[in-house]
Amino acid sequence: MLFGAPDNEAAKLQLKRDPNFYHFLRQGGVAKVDSISDRTDYKNVAAAFRALNFDTANVETIWKIVAAVLHLVLVKTIFCLFWIDIFKNGLYSFCFRAMRNSNQKATRLD
Repeated sequence: MLFGAPDNEAAKLQLKRDPNFYHFLRQGGVAKVDSISDRTDYKNVAAAFRALNFDTANVETIWKIVAAVLHLVLVKTIFCLFWIDIFKNGLYSFCFRAMRNSNQKATRLD
């Protein structure tokens, strides 16, 4: 889907074409295989939906679900990194860096 969907579909689903952006896609080590045409596979799946008489709304919902899985894994990764940073460096350190990055003065609370 990431490389197979037309540009307008990928944009509508807010997908970036960079597989390194998605934790889930980095796990196999190779996101794009030269011998596989993602564009052809996407077209074949779309043709199968038509052959099975899926209506447009259902097909759009399926693509949204697939995109949502990619996005949710990204959100989970960011959320986990946030908590790891707090536990590793402490809440004060995290808040200090966050405030410094937003040009505000950090105040120690303890």
